[in-house]
Amino acid sequence: MPYAAIEDLRERFGDQEIDELLDRDGDGEADAGVADAVLADASAEIDALLASRYATPVADAPLLNAICCDLARYRLYDNVAPEIVKERKKYSVEMLKSIGKGVGELLDSNGAPVADRQDDGQAGGATFKQPRERIFSDAGLKGYMGP
Repeated sequence: MPYAAIEDLRERFGDQEIDELLDRDGDGEADAGVADAVLADASAEIDALLASRYATPVADAPLLNAICCDLARYRLYDNVAPEIVKERKKYSVEMLKSIGKGVGELLDSNGAPVADRQDDGQAGGATFKQPRERIFSDAGLKGYMGP
């Protein structure tokens, strides 16, 4: 499920810019599937960066629409993105990473925090791992390195 649609791109960045970027063959018409592909790729990137904390796709988080648009716009430019497009993409990825790590918070359309995996019962909550015995402990090295 993409977090944005072509209409969102047009609304944020203007019809002219988006139409030019979607016309890969230069015939004046948007090429079929280009918008869907970049929006799907951007959404997959969002899911990858948030999956450690949230069940993806996240159903209701308006911020993800804006981030998806920024990521998709960057992908539409290929290798010649203007500096502002690069900066917005970089900022979006940094924001997703911080949200995924728990530094930031995703809010739903009502302003309430989106439930973490631990809160929604899908991931099982906290885990415990028994540490292994240390191989190079003081007791194990006693006499090896001298008195």
